[in-house]
Amino acid sequence: MKDTVIKFDNVSKIYKLYSSTRKRLLAIFFKNIKYKKKKAVDEVSFEIKRGDSVALFGKNGAGKSTTIKAILNIIKNDSGTISVFGMDHIANERKIKQRIAAVFDENPFNDVLNAKEINAIMRRIYSKWEPHTFMNYLERF
Repeated sequence: MKDTVIKFDNVSKIYKLYSSTRKRLLAIFFKNIKYKKKKAVDEVSFEIKRGDSVALFGKNGAGKSTTIKAILNIIKNDSGTISVFGMDHIANERKIKQRIAAVFDENPFNDVLNAKEINAIMRRIYSKWEPHTFMNYLERF
């Protein structure tokens, strides 16, 4: 029997969509700012076992990126539970992130940071980070 690597159990995420950046900012301080709700993930459940190959397919807005970001604890789910390697994805976030990798379609770092600064930050985050390998990849690609 294969071990469960990721368990996504009844997870939902609803985004608040404001009509402007100004209203989004005001909503931090005032509760009466109007917004629309967008269900990105609605009571989704699945398990990924060790050795499984998985692909997420769907139209734009179907919840693929939201699902990945929820697993990585980049965004908070509104309901349900997520476990990775049998551990709660929030309580054990650092331990989990030492064992996984993700590649995004957008740069998650501020445009102000250069490669050397990103390398220095990653060395502090990941115990097995290899700064020379990182710099070699930058030169190759």
